[in-house]
Parts: sequence; C-alpha cells; structure tokens
Amino acid sequence: MNEGMNSITPILLYSVALLLSFFVTLVLVPQAKKIAEYVGAIDTPNHRRVNTECVPSMGGVAMFAGFIISLLAVAVFSLKFDLFKLDYVRELSVLIVGCLAIVGLGVIDDSIGVKAHLKLMIHLGIGLYTACMGLKVDSIYIPFMQEVQLGVFSIPITVLWIVLVVNAINFIDGLDGLAAGIVFLTSLFIIYYGVKNGHFLLGLVYSGLLGSLIGFLFFNFNPAKLFMGDSGAFFLGYIIATGALVQEGGTVETNIWVPVLALGLPILDFLTAVARRILNKSYFVPDKDHIHHKLLKKGLSHKTVVLFMYCISVIFGMAALIVSNGKAYEVFPTIAFLGCFVLIFLNMLDIFKKT
Repeated sequence: MNEGMNSITPILLYSVALLLSFFVTLVLVPQAKKIAEYVGAIDTPNHRRVNTECVPSMGGVAMFAGFIISLLAVAVFSLKFDLFKLDYVRELSVLIVGCLAIVGLGVIDDSIGVKAHLKLMIHLGIGLYTACMGLKVDSIYIPFMQEVQLGVFSIPITVLWIVLVVNAINFIDGLDGLAAGIVFLTSLFIIYYGVKNGHFLLGLVYSGLLGSLIGFLFFNFNPAKLFMGDSGAFFLGYIIATGALVQEGGTVETNIWVPVLALGLPILDFLTAVARRILNKSYFVPDKDHIHHKLLKKGLSHKTVVLFMYCISVIFGMAALIVSNGKAYEVFPTIAFLGCFVLIFLNMLDIFKKT
C-alpha cells in the first residue's frame, strides 16, 4: 500500500462510517417512532417536562442501529486496508455488548419505567463489565507531571466515569435537540483530536456516532417529532464515555481529558444537580432546576437556550483541545478562564436555589 493510500484511507473510512450511520438512522427513525407509539413509549406533558404535547420517545433505538450497522460494515471493510487489528475486535465486542445492555435498559425504561435506584445499579453493573473486560483507564496524565498509574483504582474510576457521563447526558436531555447537539459538538472535537494524533479506532467510533446524531437531529430539533428517550441518552452517554477508551497506542490524556473538558457543560449540570438534591435531601426526585430550566426562567426562548448552550459547549470543546496540547502558557490561562466562567455562570443562574 503506497503512502498516499495510507494517508487517505482512514479519512475515507470515517466518511463512509458517518454517511452510512446517517442514512440508516434517517431511515429507521420513523420506524422507531411507530414502535414507540405501539409500546406506549410516549412523553406526556407534566409539571416537570417542557413539552406541551405528547411525543414518542424511543429515538435512541434508531441511533443505536445506525451506529452499530455502520461500525460493523466499515470495520469489516477496513480489514482490506490493514487498518483493523485483532485487538480492535475484542474492544469493539465489549463496546457493542455494553451498548446492547444499556440501550435495552433504556427501552424498558421508556416503555414501562424503571426505578431510579435500579437504573443506577444496572449502570454500575454495565460499567463494571466494561472495565473488567479491559476498556478502562489504567493511568491518568497530569500536565507537567509524570503519568499516574491507577493500579487497583483503575476499575472503580472507570466505572464512576461511565456512570457519570451516562447520567450527565440523561440529565441534560431536557429540550429539543439539546443533548444530541451537545454530544454532536463533543464528537467533533474528539474526532479532530483523534485524527490529528492518528488514532484510527477512536475516529471510526465517533464518526459512526456523528452520523447517527445528524440523522436523528432532523427529527429532534424544536419542535421535536421524536425524543431520544432514555434509550438514546444512555446510548450516547455510554459511547462518549467508553469510545475514548478503545483507541490504540493513545495516552490517557487523549482518553480522558479531552472528553472530560469537552463534556464540561453536561458534567457541570449533573454535578450541580446532585449537589442540589443532596442539599434538599431529594436524592432520586427529579426537579426543574437544571441549567436549561434556569435559562428558560430568565426569559429566553426554547431555541435560544439550546443555541446558547451549544455555544458554551464549543467553549468547553476548544478548551479541551488547548489543554490537550500540554503547553504551560496555554493550559494555565485556559483553566483559569474556565474556572472564572463557570463560577460567574452558576452564580448568574442561582443554580443551587430550588424553585
């Protein structure tokens, strides 16, 4: 294989994965809507929801199918170009089984409901399975210091990371196009970093995810014709959390710090929600005080809030890329800026005040 073919093949395969997952998802979304209506997976308006009409809620099934079909098809095709190694089979197998489990949980929750504490236990179990099967954080790179080996803490930290991201995406899925759009932007930043550093499998996973998100967003922008439901939120959270762990030869800096910072907004919303529930002693009781709810109460329209939160996600994504370079004169000002921005933003929203 010549050098030109080596340089162009990964980008070509990423493009194929994106387009294939896009078209498959686009075709399957109407079918997912019919299934949701048949099994009764309908989001009905209530005191906590923003939607004023009943909307089917199982878009995650279409995204999952589009993602898996494109990933498997391109993986088989890439064998011809010697870009797919034996280790990839194991890693993708773990990823797919984890996806099946967490999407299955989401489908059940969308259809008949699952108690919050039971969902948390299953999330922990799926995270434990993923980590024990080898997709885990073995070490953490601390800028300007040596890499810290996690040892016995590797598995619990990985489990907590997966559970954190899955629930963060679920928590921020409160407005039309919000969660899908934020994951879309996060995927863009991670793909850019992966391609820049030559991580083939990382780029392939997130390219497939990107295509399925685009296909779904056609139906999910305000006014939404279909919600992703817990099946979608769990799927997106799991892939974003574990996708960065399936790359070959990458540093933990690539695996963790880029998605951690790029997901800064949903993680921030999740952590403040948990803190608020602890303060109010309502641990498993959902509220209407998330960041998007607070912005709506400031008088912003539905679409304006979504676009504003997209802009904030872009800020976090750019910060992730800057910090990933590891240059002192870039990292410290960026972290200082983010810290000040977060404090001012949360203070403006009175985020810990229950309304």
